[in-house]
Amino acid sequence: MSTIARLTLDEYDRLIERAVLLRDRRIELIHGELREKSPIGDPHRDAVNVLTNEWFAAQSTAAFRAAVTVQVQSPIRLPALASSPHPDMSWIAKRAAGGASNEADEVFLVIEVADTSLEDDRGEKAELYAEAEIPEYWIVNIPERCVEVRRNPLSGHYRSVASYRAGDEIQPLLFPDCPLQVSLLFA
Repeated sequence: MSTIARLTLDEYDRLIERAVLLRDRRIELIHGELREKSPIGDPHRDAVNVLTNEWFAAQSTAAFRAAVTVQVQSPIRLPALASSPHPDMSWIAKRAAGGASNEADEVFLVIEVADTSLEDDRGEKAELYAEAEIPEYWIVNIPERCVEVRRNPLSGHYRSVASYRAGDEIQPLLFPDCPLQVSLLFA
C-alpha cells in the first residue's frame, strides 16, 4: 500500500471532529495510515450481537461495570503506535474511557469478528495489539467456527495461541468469572 502522508492520532481525531472523515465510514488509523474496514455481513453482525447481548449482558455485575467499559465497534486509542483501531468489542479500564483524549486506553481484552478480514486480523491486527501489550486478543473465526485466543504479548507477537470450539468455555485472563461458552456463537 502506498502512503502519501502519515497521520498522528491527534491529526486523525481532528479530521473526524471537522467531519473530513465521516463517522459512518468504517475507517481506522493503523500505524499512521488510514485504512478502510470491510463491510459487515450478516454472520459478522450476528456474532457481535451475541457477544453484546448474550455474553456481556450475563457478565454485567456491579463490580464488573465499576471496573470495565465495554465498547462495541468503537475506537481504542494507541497514541504511541499512531493507531486507533476499531475492534468489534473491547474491554477497557473505566478510568481510561473517560480519560483525556491524548491518553492511551488501558485495554484488557480485544475481540475481532473475522470473516473476510481473517488474514488481516491474524496478521497486522494481532501484531498491533501485541505491540500495544494488550494482554488478550480473541478472533471469532466465522469460516472455521472457532474462537482463536491470543495471550502473553512480547515484542509484537502473542506467545500463546489456542483455538476453542462449540462445547468449550473461554475465561478471560483478567476476568475469569466472565466465561464465554463458544456454543453461543456457533449454535
